[in-house]
Order: sequence, then C-alpha cells, then structure tokens
Amino acid sequence: MYNKKLIKNVIVVLLVAIAVVPIFSLNVPFLQLSIDFSVQLMLGYLFLGFLFLIISEKRLLLTSFACCGMLCLFLKQSSNNNLILPKVNQSEKVSIAHFNTSSSTLGYASMLEAVISSDADIVSFQEVTPDWDMYLNNNLKALYPYSARNVRIDPYGMEIFSKFPIVEYDTFHYDEIPHQMVNINVSENNNINIISAHVLPPLGKRLNERAKKHLQTIANKISSLPSPSIVLGDFNLVYWSNEIVHFREQAQLENSRRDVSQNLLNVPYDHIFYSNKLECTSFRDISDSTSNHLGIVGTYQIKPTTDVKEGRVTSFLNK
Repeated sequence: MYNKKLIKNVIVVLLVAIAVVPIFSLNVPFLQLSIDFSVQLMLGYLFLGFLFLIISEKRLLLTSFACCGMLCLFLKQSSNNNLILPKVNQSEKVSIAHFNTSSSTLGYASMLEAVISSDADIVSFQEVTPDWDMYLNNNLKALYPYSARNVRIDPYGMEIFSKFPIVEYDTFHYDEIPHQMVNINVSENNNINIISAHVLPPLGKRLNERAKKHLQTIANKISSLPSPSIVLGDFNLVYWSNEIVHFREQAQLENSRRDVSQNLLNVPYDHIFYSNKLECTSFRDISDSTSNHLGIVGTYQIKPTTDVKEGRVTSFLNK
C-alpha cells in the first residue's frame, strides 16, 4: 500500500513538473522538447485524464486534467486573443504570404503553384539561392511587378515580391544575418513596413541568448519605424516560447495565429506578427499535395477607430 501511494505521488510530481516547463520556459535540458511540443503534450494530458478515469484513479485524473487546462490557457494567451476574427471593414487590405524554398520537397513547380494559389498581394521567400532566384523572378515578375531581392548562396537569401509599389528598401543585420525591410504603398495615403526575419534555432543556453539578442535587434528596428509593421519569417521558435513572447511585448506586435496547424506533427516555426494598428482577418497554413508544410498566408486591414463627435471611421495609419 505504501509503495503504491509513493508511486502515485511520484507520477503526480512528474506530471506537474513536465507541464510547468513550457509554461515558465524552464531551462531543463532533458525536457526542452516539451516546449516545442506543448500542443501534443496538452492532448497527451487529456488522453491520460480519460485513461485515469477508466481505471478510477481520481487523483491522477484531476492532476492530468489540471495540467491540460493550464497548458490550454497558456497556449491561448500566447496566440491571437480574438475569440472571433475581426469583421472585414472598408479600409485598405493586404494579403501576405511567406515561404521557405527549402520546404519544397516536390520541386520548383509545386512551390510556384502554392504561391499562385495563395493569391497574396505580397510574397516573401527565404533561403533563396541563385537557382531559385532565377526561377521565381522569371515566373512571378508578370504577376508581381515590384520586388526586392537579396540573393545569397548561404541560407540567408531573401526576396519579397509585391503587387503594390515598393517605396523604400533597406537591409539591416544582426551579426552577419541580413533582414529585408521594405516600405510598401498599399493606398494613396497609407504605407506598411514589411520585415523579413530569419532567426537561428536556439539549441542551447548560449544560442538561446543569441536568439534573444537577435530578436531584440529586430524589435528596436520596429520601434523606430513610423508606419505600421508586419514581421514575418522563419523564427525557428514556437510562438509560445519565452523569446517570442518577450519579443512581441517589446515590439508591440500581435500574433496572427489563433491556433496551431491541423497537422499535429507540424510544429509552427514560421510566423507573421503585426502592429496593433492593424487587424488580421484571416490566417492559414499552406501545404503541397502531399500535406507537406510550405508556408503561411494572412490578410490584414487597417484597424478602424470611431470618431464619436463626427460619427465617422478614420484610419490609424500615418498618425
């Protein structure tokens, strides 16, 4: 009896300990994977709860469901907090897609098909090599007359294609890692900054600090810009990680994702974050014919504010 009670106590401690690692971003080396797979972990606790219900282990049942609930609230807090998507208004809208060429396992044609099917106004590519640059430019220049291209032979080649005029183009760096930044004119009086970022995966404490400094550099750049900004790219971090949450707080950015991919084996490392002067009216993942993840696409509009005295809707842009 004593041994059975001791085993139950150990299981309870383990269940709680594993759950709090992602919630508090604890640096526990052998449990770090639980951060990236928090969604799967949450569903695992749900399954365990029903299992303990079947075998009438009330204490373990309550512990499992409590851990599942904590993870659920934690993930929701880190995602887009809107319970429903904002209503589409009469303000200017722009759809933006992001792709990483290394994700295309079926070759050039599969990527091009996904880009055209996304019907995005602006398309960002990362890990663009000279071969990819030639193919994309030849096949997209008619549909996207404006582009900013930074072709490299390393993984940091980037390109942005746009249906809207590119007013300004700049590149800033963290160490030797480039970031593309374009200012795009989406209507007569409204511009939006698009920043393409590629963050190295944090595989240890030292690289975790590097990722934080990298994101700090991007946040400082965003804070210096007058127009609303949309930041996208491969961050190699889940959006509920401590690094991303801190980055969003610093840069005052919202998360486009309201949930994770329907494919539970796909951990979301690519993201689109946007200034609070904008609203995200839709967001989805893009996959090829084999359900392989290729990219993401979102639609954004200017957040309206009601002028109570004059009874009209005005724009936040350029204010």
